[in-house]
Amino acid sequence: MKLQTLFISLALCLCIGGGKLYAQTTYISTKEQLQNFAALVNNGTFKKDTVYLTADIDLNNEAWTPIGTYDNPFQGYFEGWGHKISHLSVTASKDNVGLFGCIDGGYVEDLGIESGSVSGRLYVGGICGALASGSISSCYSKDVTVTGTAHVGGICGLSQGEIENCWHTGNITATLNGEVYVGGLVGSSYSGTLQRCYVANTTIDIGDYSSKAYFGEIVGEWNGDADNLNCCIFNTGDVTIPGYPGEDVIVGSQDGDPSPTSFTNVTGATTDQMQSKKVYKNFWKNVLNTETNNPVWVITQGEYPKLNSFCKNAPITFHFTPAKKWLSIVPNGNYTDLKGIRAYKVIEADKSQNIIKLQRVNTLNEGCGALVYFETTEEGGVDITLTHDTDEGLDDYSGNYLKGSHVSPPTFNGDGTEYILSSGTFVPAVSGSLARNKAYLKVPVSAASAPRFDFQVMDDEEVTKICDVTTDKGYGSASKAREYGQQTTDTWYTLNGVKLTGAPTEKGVYIHNGRKEAVR
Repeated sequence: MKLQTLFISLALCLCIGGGKLYAQTTYISTKEQLQNFAALVNNGTFKKDTVYLTADIDLNNEAWTPIGTYDNPFQGYFEGWGHKISHLSVTASKDNVGLFGCIDGGYVEDLGIESGSVSGRLYVGGICGALASGSISSCYSKDVTVTGTAHVGGICGLSQGEIENCWHTGNITATLNGEVYVGGLVGSSYSGTLQRCYVANTTIDIGDYSSKAYFGEIVGEWNGDADNLNCCIFNTGDVTIPGYPGEDVIVGSQDGDPSPTSFTNVTGATTDQMQSKKVYKNFWKNVLNTETNNPVWVITQGEYPKLNSFCKNAPITFHFTPAKKWLSIVPNGNYTDLKGIRAYKVIEADKSQNIIKLQRVNTLNEGCGALVYFETTEEGGVDITLTHDTDEGLDDYSGNYLKGSHVSPPTFNGDGTEYILSSGTFVPAVSGSLARNKAYLKVPVSAASAPRFDFQVMDDEEVTKICDVTTDKGYGSASKAREYGQQTTDTWYTLNGVKLTGAPTEKGVYIHNGRKEAVR
């Protein structure tokens, strides 16, 4: 069967994921397409490719064959795009069992599993049986029962890679009457990383509490650097080990004694504490993203944290200050009541005319990049929270040069066509990636030579001009350019967008350093 009959689209292009280059891109939206993809990975046809899940998929509790085997592990980049796979059912008398069987050098992100059961022998987990290398990030397994003989975990049975920003709920059982490794998140980990994860509403059942049992609410056995296991938490009231007479076992010790092992920021909490916005922000204060409207976790009082990737139409909060009036955004939902915030899309970026044009939009649409503006004189700034209210009557975002994702951080090519917003200025994005929920300006190739784009609020019309200003404007240095009024440190414009050489001499209303100012 030809490959193009199996998937919605297979594009031969270069895609970047997890810092790796992949030569093929696959889009999957149905159960049949996901099954066919698993078969191709398992027979060795595909190893390094990029997969985008474009819809939620219900497996209907039909027998599932895990993606990736010991001989043919998954080595690509699987981007869930905030979608979920429900009713997963795996029953196999073999090793490496989960939605993914074996991952070696692969990356899985922004993927959820809701309801189902996974049963196997060695190396069994909800997301993945064995993670030999690579990473699993921003994933969850909710209400998934996991059963194996040994090396059993809610997210991953065995991990030698990186696991971060993940959570699990659902019972876990190790059936071997002997040396078992079982944990709420990971059964056993060797030289891996586990951080910013939690487990709740879970029972960990081990039949044999002999010295051969390695078990814990977070991880069964940790045989690596203690610094790589941090910022993990479990619900002391909901995560239980039936029949074990001792105190809570957070991490099974390396010598077989199932007593608690001390790790930094790895702890248990009560239900109230886990559902407290204050406690979570304090506990994860060093790992939450710094931008208020761009968290890894969406933390709401009285609820467990939720991954931002899956929080469609969740409230978003902007923090504006007198110096920070412009923000870029790729919304996670549709918002029509902007509460005084002005929102724009970029409809033109023309180097030859030295302008970028912004067009006012009345809504913020899910997945569409926009610039938002708000002016305040409050020294400490103000927070403005937008809430979702409708999916109807939204603006047309076609012809928009602002790109980005509310799910996964986009990676820049560094080709001179990509600009990020910094201190009210678009500056070149040389390398690296942009955080999720942030928009960047994708400038046409013809405009790539512009070293930066500075912009001002010109007037209340639908189209706003943004002036293209180089670092020195031909004056030899930035300081000389500022001296001659050629940069935005002290600039005056008419309301029609005409830049003045200095302060105006006639009475009227002008734009001075981005603010309207009357000259009398």
